[in-house]
Amino acid sequence: MSARIITFSNKKGGSGKTSTVVNLTACLGQKGKRCLLIDADPQSHATFISGIYPYCEGKGIGSLFKGSNITDLITKVPHGLYDILPSYHKDSLQNLYGKEFVYNDVLNKVKDEYDFIVFDTPPVRDDILTFCLSVSTELIIPTPLQFLAIEGLSQLIGFLYKISETTNTRITLSAIIPTMVDMRTRHANEILKQLENTLSDSIIKRGIRLDIKISEASWAQKPVCLYAPKSKAAYDFNLLAEEILGG
Repeated sequence: MSARIITFSNKKGGSGKTSTVVNLTACLGQKGKRCLLIDADPQSHATFISGIYPYCEGKGIGSLFKGSNITDLITKVPHGLYDILPSYHKDSLQNLYGKEFVYNDVLNKVKDEYDFIVFDTPPVRDDILTFCLSVSTELIIPTPLQFLAIEGLSQLIGFLYKISETTNTRITLSAIIPTMVDMRTRHANEILKQLENTLSDSIIKRGIRLDIKISEASWAQKPVCLYAPKSKAAYDFNLLAEEILGG
């Protein structure tokens, strides 16, 4: 069976997107799933958290568009829970419009080797987001339960529908993941209720509670399921992985 190809995106910086991508992918790996994380963000944060940066010079995603073979660029992360196609800050990811057809051919070489292929995307750069959505089967949006983040959410969903009507009719919005959740605040409860009134219950997944262990794990270049396996965050990501597998 071919991989589920998932783009993770949020147009607001500081949304917890990258930590969600890394930690969810690691939990899927713990459950025996073969996962490839593609870091399409020039900031290279997912590559750093995965323990690869800065040792990936010449092996970043930009090398694909210089004729490199994808199998030569994919790297096993140190803890072994997933593979990564890293990002390197000197990679050139310019002029991606129209190259999705080339990249579809590239993914065809490896998609039968994985259960999940996930993209981490930058909060800006619509060309990169368009490119990733054009070759994906799903969009997942991690979002804080904050007013401005929810405003950006509607824009991103509109962007998805535009892609689904033009370049990729297969893609769907499969999940919204609340991040940095603190349900002790009235504001968070109101925002969650607004989401539940607007979107299907099946799309809104288990949230990830606010937990300092996520930041500590990122700095230690480990997923939280290994860094602090008994933490709130590790518990939440484990249950989220089960939800994603069920969906």
